Amino acid sequence: RRGQMFIRVRGFWGWPAPHGVAPSAVTTWTTLRDRTAAELAQFRAVFIGGGNTFALWHEFACSGFLPTLRAHLASGAWLGSNSAGSLILGQDFRYAHDPNDVGLATFTGMQQVGRYAAWAHYTPDPHDAEIADFFATSGIPVLAMANHGAVEVIGNVATVVSAQPVYV
Repeated sequence: RRGQMFIRVRGFWGWPAPHGVAPSAVTTWTTLRDRTAAELAQFRAVFIGGGNTFALWHEFACSGFLPTLRAHLASGAWLGSNSAGSLILGQDFRYAHDPNDVGLATFTGMQQVGRYAAWAHYTPDPHDAEIADFFATSGIPVLAMANHGAVEVIGNVATVVSAQPVYV
């Protein structure tokens, strides 16, 4: 499922991004190939949605769009995500429960949540054992978010901004 992979929001100023935004204000990109900094500069927020984590990261890697996105974020743009989009924002996403049909061999993410990996759709059973195994082999701590859990990261400070808990 790649349809809603990359969403940008024109003129959005609040948190969380797509909630309350009029449909006419949302533009969906289904590929990042040939996208430019000038196109991205029209938008104050970017939302990276779900799908297959490995296919999503492959799109970023193969398109060459990642430096453009990083520069846009450095200029003050807001970045939001869910599901696979959240996983690729962390340090590492090798634990994703998706088939790696694109054959990725490296799993370093965008590193937008400090030193943490992001874990979406968290439930204690069976994820606690998987997270413990991931940490034991990688040494990377995990921000584990239940459905509807949300973290806002500004600089080196992460704040839970949802009614649902987030676990480290």
